Amino acid sequence: MDLTTVATIGQLAVNALTVLKSVNKAAEASDNLELRGCISELYNTFNALQARAIEIDLENRSLKEQVARKDEIEGPSEDHGYFFYNGKPDKPLCPKCWQSMHPNTVYLSPAYDRNGDKMRTCTICDYIHREVKQTTPRTRKRNTPYLA
Repeated sequence: MDLTTVATIGQLAVNALTVLKSVNKAAEASDNLELRGCISELYNTFNALQARAIEIDLENRSLKEQVARKDEIEGPSEDHGYFFYNGKPDKPLCPKCWQSMHPNTVYLSPAYDRNGDKMRTCTICDYIHREVKQTTPRTRKRNTPYLA
């Protein structure tokens, strides 16, 4: 929602509230209980409308922030599926956290060597990614019996 739309909606709400107050004053002078009940219901509806307008405005602001954040992010990369902030390809974001319901910008750990594999992990969701697999197969040493 842009500023002019918000201002227009705000002005309409102020005008409606002004009219509602003047009708309420006129109804107070009247002995018509049904009219007073209808005005009370109208106040309740107006308050609910105001609350919903605030919720929509907050949601709209949140969505704008998310769009702005997504414009700052590149990815997923073809080689590993990582996401990066623009211009920071050396600091990948966790793809699992970024693609979650509420995107988090969590950096993966620096690449480390684990049994000949190059790995990265996420400290939040425990995502583990093997970037480079070792090229030679692992060999296991057999226990040799002790000969005396």
